[in-house]
Amino acid sequence: MLAFSEAEAEHYGYAEELFSLNLLDCEGADYAIKKWLLPESTGWSHVGRELRREAARVCIGQEASFSDIWLPGLDERWKIGIDFETHLGDLMRFQRQVWEVIFGEVFVAHSINDYARRVDKEFEQFPDFPNLWGEARYSKWPSTFKVT
Repeated sequence: MLAFSEAEAEHYGYAEELFSLNLLDCEGADYAIKKWLLPESTGWSHVGRELRREAARVCIGQEASFSDIWLPGLDERWKIGIDFETHLGDLMRFQRQVWEVIFGEVFVAHSINDYARRVDKEFEQFPDFPNLWGEARYSKWPSTFKVT
């Protein structure tokens, strides 16, 4: 989601266009995903693509945000008092749309039990470069995660 960050958008000169969009609108979201997120994915290695796909699967399956980056049209609804469940539903619809555009398939949830939570920083920071990963370190899933 880095392409949607304010710093990235300002640096590359598309902040005004990005932040004028409403990502609640499927057409606006599709436009933004294809214009700024999809091109980022072309540089991913096969390993990095699979890691990102499964990380996204876990986030969507656990109703967790991909990142803390502010999403135009979606996040400012908090200011008008949209309840959390409505916001979460909107966010999950958007993230499924990102999934479908980036990975070219319909989202299917998997059990959290199918995954291990690897937390070593090199692994997290360099998903495309396994040769830079250090010794694997693992952690338990947050207690808020649903075990299925």
